[in-house]
Amino acid sequence: MGWAVPVTADALQTCLGSRRWPRTVDVRRRNAFELAPSVLPGATWRDHRAAAEWGREYRDAPWVVVYCAHGEQLSQGAAAVLRSAGVNASFLEGGFSAWHSLSAPTIARAKVGNLGPERPSRWVTATRPTVNQLACPWFVRRFVEPEALFHFVAAEHVAAVAQEIGAVAYDVLGVPFPPDPVGTTLEAMVSFFDVIDPPLQRLATIVQAADSGAFELAPQSAGVAALAAGLAAGAENEGERFAAALTLFDALYAWARSTEPAQVLPHAGAARALPQA
Repeated sequence: MGWAVPVTADALQTCLGSRRWPRTVDVRRRNAFELAPSVLPGATWRDHRAAAEWGREYRDAPWVVVYCAHGEQLSQGAAAVLRSAGVNASFLEGGFSAWHSLSAPTIARAKVGNLGPERPSRWVTATRPTVNQLACPWFVRRFVEPEALFHFVAAEHVAAVAQEIGAVAYDVLGVPFPPDPVGTTLEAMVSFFDVIDPPLQRLATIVQAADSGAFELAPQSAGVAALAAGLAAGAENEGERFAAALTLFDALYAWARSTEPAQVLPHAGAARALPQA
């Protein structure tokens, strides 16, 4: 037995940029989805009529949120079916329209599609302990694709490895991504995926200052640079450093959101409890 459990856009927004962010599933009709310029962070499109089939992929997910245009029959039906299959699923109350009404961050749909058909996507960069090299995987995991895989190799082999394994090469000279880079690779990624989010832009500014040593551009950057250097020195391997970096940038993003002007913070309704299994 399954029932449609709602979550408000306000409440969902409080989870943005953290490990609490759910697996998001876009169940708008295919033609509407393909015409839509943007999706929620990390969203994957699925056919709402086949929820019983693809729902098996989400049984181990801590939380899944499905959404359609207005939070009506498509997402409610899919959420109910997923719950029947043992998935901790909710539907977004008011759908994409409600999220958009908050001016909450979205991702350019076509840009995500350009990463290639394989999921999870693979990303390759150089093995080096820079703040930017730690921040970019965090951005991809939290805003673009939660299951993305990252590989770290010698700088001179990044492009060749990416070609061999069908990965996206980034943050080294001579690779095509992001195109027309500005500032750090993190800033270029945020721009490439058309993410408009003041706290994220603030975080990117701090990363740029920390990476370049221009600490006068952002007073927090010296501390971030020290923490990143500590992760590089103290972690036993790349996997441990990667996991610790996710926590570091989760905290930095939460700080950036909490110190933004009130109009970009979640509305008072965010205090409503998140749905439980």
